[in-house]
Amino acid sequence: MSNIKKSEANIFKELEELCTSSGYIHAIAYLCFRDNMLIMSGEEITVDDILNQYSDERLIRTEISTLLGLILKKDIDYTIPSPKSLQVYIDKTDTLLKELHKAMYEPAQDIFLDILKNKKDENPFIRGEFLKEAIFYSAESAYDFQYLDLFTKKYSKDIQWIKENKGFELENIRLIIDTIIDLQLEKANKLRNTFIKVDPSEWTSLEIFQFKINDICNKTSLSEEGVINVLESFTSYTNNKEFVELGDYNIINSHPILKKDIDTYILFQNYSFLEAIYESPYYWFLGDSSYTDKANEHRGDFTEELSEEIFSNIFGKKNVYKNINIYENKKRVGEIDVLVTFANRAIILQAKSKKLTLGARKGNDKLIASDFKKAIQDSYDQGYDCAKFIQNSKYELLDSSDNKITLRSDFKEIYLICIVSEHYPSLAFQTQEFLKFEETNVIKPPFVMDIFLLDVMAEMLNNPLYFLSYINKRTTQFKKFMAQSELSILSYHLKRNLYLENDISMMMIEDDVSSDLDLAMLVRRKAFPGKDTPDGILTKFHGTIIGNFLEKIKQYENDYAVEIGFFLLTLSEESIIQLNNGIQRAIDLYQLDKKGHDFTIGFDNASAGLTIHINTLDYDIAFESLLDHCKLRKYKQKANNWFGLCIDPNNKQFKFGVMSNKEWSYSKDMGGYVVQQVRKSKTKIERNEKCPCGSGKKYKKCCINIK
Repeated sequence: MSNIKKSEANIFKELEELCTSSGYIHAIAYLCFRDNMLIMSGEEITVDDILNQYSDERLIRTEISTLLGLILKKDIDYTIPSPKSLQVYIDKTDTLLKELHKAMYEPAQDIFLDILKNKKDENPFIRGEFLKEAIFYSAESAYDFQYLDLFTKKYSKDIQWIKENKGFELENIRLIIDTIIDLQLEKANKLRNTFIKVDPSEWTSLEIFQFKINDICNKTSLSEEGVINVLESFTSYTNNKEFVELGDYNIINSHPILKKDIDTYILFQNYSFLEAIYESPYYWFLGDSSYTDKANEHRGDFTEELSEEIFSNIFGKKNVYKNINIYENKKRVGEIDVLVTFANRAIILQAKSKKLTLGARKGNDKLIASDFKKAIQDSYDQGYDCAKFIQNSKYELLDSSDNKITLRSDFKEIYLICIVSEHYPSLAFQTQEFLKFEETNVIKPPFVMDIFLLDVMAEMLNNPLYFLSYINKRTTQFKKFMAQSELSILSYHLKRNLYLENDISMMMIEDDVSSDLDLAMLVRRKAFPGKDTPDGILTKFHGTIIGNFLEKIKQYENDYAVEIGFFLLTLSEESIIQLNNGIQRAIDLYQLDKKGHDFTIGFDNASAGLTIHINTLDYDIAFESLLDHCKLRKYKQKANNWFGLCIDPNNKQFKFGVMSNKEWSYSKDMGGYVVQQVRKSKTKIERNEKCPCGSGKKYKKCCINIK
């Protein structure tokens, strides 16, 4: 093998020559069948089935889209190549794409080594050479079905324009794409039997991806005209002359359907079709100058309205506000797109509709930085100012109807979410390198995401406590977890509560970690047979007394409940079992003697503890009793945090919680009280041992004479 380095341009040219070869489209069909189709190994989809999609050997969508874009450089030759020629096409494709990847990262590697060798004070990761590779090979940020699910919401205000100008109803698109997918699966399942019956010279996977208009009409009862109008809106009719290098406009991304003859179409990548469905209509609108302003307005509304809907489902409508204007002496100084308040936490969400430009995709570092500023940095800066404003009573908050909004100003934590409505390649990586942010005791580092991640978070963490806990961990450990996709980090959290060993300063999470999450989302959103919840934080509390408390946190919306909930979510499964067993034993004792009972569990590693009271006392009496008990146990254990839960033994329901979270310090009064309690327990205190009061002195020189 030659060691001569090939340039990216030369490899791209070789790929073009290969892709325009006679019958190459059959190689594409094979590659799409090999790398794009999810095959279930049994009656239910499993994690192992998902893991096959993360093989390093499979081609990713951007690579296949590149091949398809190059096919269009000439008229397509559908001649079936010999099995030998087909194999040559496949092998050469795999080789050239590996060489392409190498050609993209080697310049970045050279820059990195030069910086190290010459000890330059320079960040290589903001250079175009690094970012181009990261952008092209970035993980998908959305599940394919999300594009379809959100498509109807995104264009709900544009239904009439689409009907009048494109000749179809929005709901028809779902029917058509679902039908195409079903047809492909049917054909794929029959493929092996078909190969047995025909000569190898006729073997091809192309039939899987071909379909006729009548195939769809017969299965959907849609009119031929309606089907054609949809298909034609996404069909390529071009030689793709603008596609001369990676990063150039590639028609196949916006028009992923090929047309073989008058009524036969080809779709190789369903994902690309779904993404085009989600993104392309906006560009249709821009072609109509009379509609452009309204289209831009609708585009901006979409992300805000969907975010408001998602947050309302989690936190309740009364806790969610949209389009909040902030005034200082009747001068508007800030605007919040969506505001959420829950107990002593707040979320400020700022939305942008911004895509990565073509120039940025080609590795222009100035354009990459500029795009990021417009999409994220400006959004963050606006949100940070607003976070400061809502903590100061001199600022007035008005909703979109100019109604005054009154909020508490003593938030313990304020989370900033910067969200984009489109797929933004390598967003997590760019955020790590480009984002400039500030942090206070209250205002946490920002959480940068796209609307698809918010959708997944809402699906899996549809509970105020679970949702807030994840945002808390993700933002406070902003620099400690890295991944190509935020979905991988979320999946790791669902498994391990975003846990990081004390001796590890940073963790790189691989893409395949999200396989459990992928499976759960397919089961939940596409009705696949399989497991709908990954093992971890969402399962360890299931069916327990503590789990019941966490599930009903929305009902208890108060500072103590949230803080206790945050603490409980940090506990191990073993600790949770111990805690639930202790509660049940105390309840059983109450049923026997009708007296209140309690128990305490301490956690040395967390410098914290939890005291449970089981009783039916009136609130005031029960509250003071629990609070005094917690203060005592906190002091005795020299813990910084102590939590208390009061539970009704008759229905096992949470009554209220208390919390003491001041850093431990010696107190003469508390120390004396502790000594008295020790004496009451008839525990002997030796004269020369340390005094139980916590002073650090010997007992004989401290509290021995206290009455």
